[in-house]
Amino acid sequence: MHANYREINPPDDKPPEDYTTAERQAEIFDMIERAGHYRNLQRSYSQLGEQYGVTKQQIRKDIVRVLDWKEEHLSPHAKAELETLKTKAIEELLDRGEVAEAYEIMAEHYKNLQSMGEEPAEPDQLEVSGEGGDALNVTINHETVDE
Repeated sequence: MHANYREINPPDDKPPEDYTTAERQAEIFDMIERAGHYRNLQRSYSQLGEQYGVTKQQIRKDIVRVLDWKEEHLSPHAKAELETLKTKAIEELLDRGEVAEAYEIMAEHYKNLQSMGEEPAEPDQLEVSGEGGDALNVTINHETVDE
C-alpha cells in the first residue's frame, strides 16, 4: 500500500537527500501534478536522482509508484477535476472574448467524457438505406454527405 501523496509535505528544513521514500515520492507527485504529466518534468531522472541522493532507476520506480497511486486513488475524481478545470478555462476565455477557443475546450471536454464512458460515443460509421432513389443526408464522423 502506498502513502497518500496529497497529505505528505516534506519539511522545508530537511534536505531532499534526507527525505523518506514517502516524502520523496510525495514531492515527485507534486512535481508531476504541476507539470501536467511526468514527461513534462523539467529535470531528467538522473538530475532528480542527484537531488534526492538516489539512482535514476529509483526515481523511475518512484514515478511508477506515484502514477500507480494516482490512477488507483484519483481516477474516481477525474470527472469532477475535469469539470472544474473546464469551467475555469471556459470562464477565462469568455472573459477575454475568445469564444472559438472556449468552444474548442468544450468539444475536447465532451471527447474526454466519451473516452471515460461518461457520454455515449459517436458511431464511427452509420449504415443507411433508402427506397425509391430519394436523396439521403448521412452524417459520418460529423461530416455531412449528400447522396
